[in-house]
Amino acid sequence: MQDDYLFRNGIHACAVGGDYVLLDTALDRYLYLSGSQAAWFSDIATAPKAGMSGPAGQFAERLCDKHVLTRSKDLGQPIHLTPPCDVHASIYDLDIGQGHAPSLRHLATLVALRAAWGLARRVRGGRLAATLTAAQQWRQTARAKASGSDARAIDLARSFHALTPYCVSIHDACFLRSMLLLQFLAHYGVDADWIFGVRLSPFAAHCWVSRNGIVLNEERDTCADYQTLMVI
Repeated sequence: MQDDYLFRNGIHACAVGGDYVLLDTALDRYLYLSGSQAAWFSDIATAPKAGMSGPAGQFAERLCDKHVLTRSKDLGQPIHLTPPCDVHASIYDLDIGQGHAPSLRHLATLVALRAAWGLARRVRGGRLAATLTAAQQWRQTARAKASGSDARAIDLARSFHALTPYCVSIHDACFLRSMLLLQFLAHYGVDADWIFGVRLSPFAAHCWVSRNGIVLNEERDTCADYQTLMVI
């Protein structure tokens, strides 16, 4: 008896309308499924039984060949669509922490993190999977310290935004800014989610940092335009 189909480790997926977007973090690639392919994938996700017949079964085998699906429990995880994340406020909508002056200690921390990221990127070759693994370790460290609250997260995020002009270019994308903010918060014992989203027509990807539904580095309406694809 064959094992059921599984997502290969590192695969994340979400539904966008009647279509699907998949992210392969191991290969740094997106896969967009629409039309018949979306219908077949829906059948696979609903009942991922190996040996299924018809076009859906043939498509499942093609996805195995492309290392999206697997039957190996050592290499895979259950097929799961990422649900939407709750976004009920943005740091830019709140008065908490307004007027707070960042400290030189915060600046020194951020500059050190920025330099460490540059070194690590050269060592890792800029691989997404390696960065996500590091981010999960930062979150574990933050949870172990357990010294954070929503108010403290907002306070630190405001310090981060005030200091980023000294070490982050305006041309740096959301990925770098969100990664640095997540690590900056973790350094001070504050845990947060790193959320990745996508939208279609035209296709675009975006990411931001959020804690308990409060977005710490983006406008709420902007986040609402994206369907959650992955949460680290």
